[in-house]
Amino acid sequence: MAYGNWHGAVWRHVWSNNVYSIYVQWDWCQDIEANKTKISMMGVRIHRNNTAYSFYNAYGKVGVGDFSGNKYETTVAMDLRNTNEQTYDVTDRHSEITHNADGTWPTGKVCGWWMCKAGVSAYNSPEVGWTAFNIDGSIPAIPRATNPTLSKDSVDMGTAVTINLPKATSSFTHDIFYKYSKDSSYTTLVNGDTGTSKSWTPPTSLAAKIPNASSGEWNILVRTKSGNTIIGDKVINITLNVPANIVPSVSSVSVVEATAGIVAQFAKFVQGRSKFKVTVTAAGASGSTIKSYSISVDGKSYSGNSNVFTTQVINGSGSLNLVASVTDSRGRSASKTVTVAVSAYSAPSVKTFSVVRCNSNGVENEEGTAVKILYEFAIAAMDNKNSRSFKIQQLNGSNWVDIQTISDAYTQNSSVIKTGPFSVDSKFSFRAIAADYFTSATVYADVAPSFSLINFGKDGRSIAFGGVSANDGRFENYLPMYSRLQNRRGNWLSGATPQSSSIYLAENSNASFTTILGLKTINNHAFCLGAINDWFGIFGYKSGRTANGYDMSMYKDASNGNLYNNGNMVLDVSNYPTGTRRWHYRMTYSCGKAKWVHIGNFSGTVDSSNCYVKIYSGSGYNGNSVQNSIIHIQIKDGWQNPYSATKAFGVTWWYEGCQYHNGIQVKALASAHNAYQLWVYFPWDYSEGDVEVYTEYTFQKVIAAQDGAPTSGTAQEVKNITPDMRGHPVGSIFRCNNGSITNPANIMGGTWQECRVAIANSQNTGYVVDNAGNIIANSNNLAIYTYNGSTSQLWYLQSVQKNNGTRHDVREWIRTQ
Repeated sequence: MAYGNWHGAVWRHVWSNNVYSIYVQWDWCQDIEANKTKISMMGVRIHRNNTAYSFYNAYGKVGVGDFSGNKYETTVAMDLRNTNEQTYDVTDRHSEITHNADGTWPTGKVCGWWMCKAGVSAYNSPEVGWTAFNIDGSIPAIPRATNPTLSKDSVDMGTAVTINLPKATSSFTHDIFYKYSKDSSYTTLVNGDTGTSKSWTPPTSLAAKIPNASSGEWNILVRTKSGNTIIGDKVINITLNVPANIVPSVSSVSVVEATAGIVAQFAKFVQGRSKFKVTVTAAGASGSTIKSYSISVDGKSYSGNSNVFTTQVINGSGSLNLVASVTDSRGRSASKTVTVAVSAYSAPSVKTFSVVRCNSNGVENEEGTAVKILYEFAIAAMDNKNSRSFKIQQLNGSNWVDIQTISDAYTQNSSVIKTGPFSVDSKFSFRAIAADYFTSATVYADVAPSFSLINFGKDGRSIAFGGVSANDGRFENYLPMYSRLQNRRGNWLSGATPQSSSIYLAENSNASFTTILGLKTINNHAFCLGAINDWFGIFGYKSGRTANGYDMSMYKDASNGNLYNNGNMVLDVSNYPTGTRRWHYRMTYSCGKAKWVHIGNFSGTVDSSNCYVKIYSGSGYNGNSVQNSIIHIQIKDGWQNPYSATKAFGVTWWYEGCQYHNGIQVKALASAHNAYQLWVYFPWDYSEGDVEVYTEYTFQKVIAAQDGAPTSGTAQEVKNITPDMRGHPVGSIFRCNNGSITNPANIMGGTWQECRVAIANSQNTGYVVDNAGNIIANSNNLAIYTYNGSTSQLWYLQSVQKNNGTRHDVREWIRTQ
């Protein structure tokens, strides 16, 4: 430790009267390490302020003393008769003053003594005894703890930053520590550093301290020391960022068959039949955790909090890319793509199936009693692992009997001759069935009796045209028919109801179905045009139905004019403009919690065209009227040039019914300027119901539910206009009783701000009254308080029930958006 250079001697005014002033000459130097200042006092000066007075004494006294109280007096000759100023040298007296711990000067500290006595009785001559020498405000603070700075306030972990250390003296050293701002203890970076800067590379392992954020604040503590003595501590802050390359990782994506039996049969995925069970194995990075998972494959996306997904049936084939993505608690994502091989598959088909009469040698002959059956079928081989079967059957009474079976070929184009005999007077029915592991295809063919223009049945009650009667009491026609029949009265498209017709059917009996036209499909389903009771329309029957009744219907009830249907989807053009189509179908899915539901896909729309969707749903279905609600959605195609999926559609929706829920959400996700998916979030645990769709354009029903919000496509602008539909546009006031409604948004949506009731007089002038009941200022509006002399209460507007006088504080809200 050592003192530095003297600063330079100066004179300090210490005393005066109206004739004389006294000055003390002093100097100072400092020992920075020891935190001390040395004071030297080496002279006294008397100055004459008024030349009308003077004095002389050969034995005057001056002196200085040190900080320890030692005082040293000297006799000097004082003569101010012919001069205005006289200086007296004294022996240097030194004082050492220790500064405060922070290096500041200790105010009020005595750092020496002085005295000056003229020793004569001249007018106002100085006679000042020993007096403390005070130099407050003259000594600068001694630099103590280093104030560090940083080359950068924010750096990525793994990137160097410089800590600048402008220390007060070269002998100081520094201990440097760091910690995360929310921790309580520090980690040592370095001890005893002697330099004026320190480079620090924050390790990337620090990212574990902030698993849910991409940046955080750290504290750097710099401790300044002199030898082993701690001078002081200073703390600065730095923002450390998690490097962009610290992201979650997807280590594996497992894809297995989710449909039972396919693996055992085929040992591969099968187009149109397989479902994928996908397991994503992923991990966060440097302390982060995985928050969400998603996969995309076969044109569909799936997302959620679970790492296991089961897809819908896979429709593609070949090498399909499956992309698995994860997002961690820092909001960072990672993905992994795997390729899944899916074998092409097509359902069995019977490409050709016909039966003709022939001779026993196969030569076609309308009078032949043998039949020639031509057939061609195809079954997907699937590396010869698919099961295969082809049968030709003949109807024998009510039973189908095998007459030809092929089990060793996946495809064949051939013919077979069956000698029967097949009587020329009878019709014979045949069918071909091609079947594999999954399904089958059936085609029917008949061989007619030999040609006869008109043939009467043996029982006298049957007749056939163009063939032989089956003799079963029916009218049969084997000839192509072209009708020129006309109604006897009225036009068949309009006008009065005809009294009779060219084709007459007897009146149908109650609950008995009368068929006018019938059609059987390739898979043996049937549709009939006919009537039951007063109902006329189309009735559908599924294959194999034996009980009375029907499976599908769309009919008109002549007794009341109503149109009815019991099918899954209805096309109704009678009540809507030309081109508009209406769908109505059930909305069913796995319930038990709130879900996002994919209502369907719209495409082919044009500028300014509209689609309208009406959803009948609600909170559960326990037979309570308050569980019923309707959500209306209107989607309008916007004009664009050029076309884009961004801002392609405008969407509004509104709610009617009981128990509005502020959690309802609607999303329209555009894949093109004229195509979008429609999703609705139902916040209820049980929300199944019905959907109506009105559009001129292409609509595909979906009804698929998922937990996470959909993200596939460009989100369109959506607005809830329920408040507008209920008579509360932006700027309107809603009034309710205090406590009955916490916020109008909870019953109709929108954004609301609560208002405080204020009262203004007709001139918009008045007084503001404070809580003590005092008038404090003029104002345009008057807030009224009741005041009882000691306390006050803001006056509220109240409503009073007429029947019992119950009072309610009134709350008012204004809609802001």
